[in-house]
Amino acid sequence: MKFDVASELTIRYTLTSLPPGMNDDRYKKKPQPSRHGSASGRPDRTSDDRRPSADHSRAAPKRMRRRKKVDLPIRGLRPKSPAWIGHLDHPFLVDKQRVDELVERLGFQPDTDLLHKHLELAKTINEDVNLVSRANVDAVLLQSLWESLIPMGNEDWRRGPRLLDLGTGGGFPGIPLALTLADAEMTLLDSRRAKTLSLERMVDELQMKNVEVVHDRAETHADRIETRYDSILVRAVSVLPEVAEWCESLLRPGGTLLSWKGPEGEREAKSLDEEKWTLLFALPVLPHRYVLVLEYKGDGGDKEPVILDNNDSDIS
Repeated sequence: MKFDVASELTIRYTLTSLPPGMNDDRYKKKPQPSRHGSASGRPDRTSDDRRPSADHSRAAPKRMRRRKKVDLPIRGLRPKSPAWIGHLDHPFLVDKQRVDELVERLGFQPDTDLLHKHLELAKTINEDVNLVSRANVDAVLLQSLWESLIPMGNEDWRRGPRLLDLGTGGGFPGIPLALTLADAEMTLLDSRRAKTLSLERMVDELQMKNVEVVHDRAETHADRIETRYDSILVRAVSVLPEVAEWCESLLRPGGTLLSWKGPEGEREAKSLDEEKWTLLFALPVLPHRYVLVLEYKGDGGDKEPVILDNNDSDIS
């Protein structure tokens, strides 16, 4: 069978996919090695120049972010909290056993039945009124109870029985401290009417005779009281300089302000007017969380801090 020149060129072009006259090794596409090795499947490097395998036993440790040293007058050691405190994503429930364990870690024996009842009431009311975060109510309530009772480990902050829980929310720390301190005269102050109504219900069911619930604002409450408070408790309300300004008209000279703060507390405390406020000490609560205890000097400016003997029965 004969083929003319044109037919031969057509066949050659079809088989090689190259134009006529370019069917040459110079124009053929050469195989390119991949990033995993050569085109033949063999690695590009020889066994001598391959990178040695990692020695995991000598692997360099990950660089840890250096934590800033806290420059606070820490008083005492941080209580060893239960493993479940501070983990708000754990699915555990408020129960009597957990409350007993929490109180036992703090080293004193208040009436845990009433403390547990307070948490159960707060949990029930929280379904209708937003007293605390609803993300994980049980975990939030247990941590709030733990933080509220921390001042019981060192009562040098006490200046008398009259205590004010400013912006009390769900009754923390006011109600747990009032249940623990038999001689306390606790005032729970909040500007939201729904919360104060809920607190009144809790106080009635707990039969607390030493607690008063007040619906008012911190800025105007001073005009409605005859005697200033001995100590003011502030947890999760506002920045410390603003809180301190409110407390100047509510706190007697020589009284104390207890503020629950995280890492920002050190910076906020240093920004206060040294003529009016003295940072006495800080009580550790959780890692990087403290109760700052400040004394209000009043407008005199030169008053020395007064440490009250808690065994003195003549407190008024």
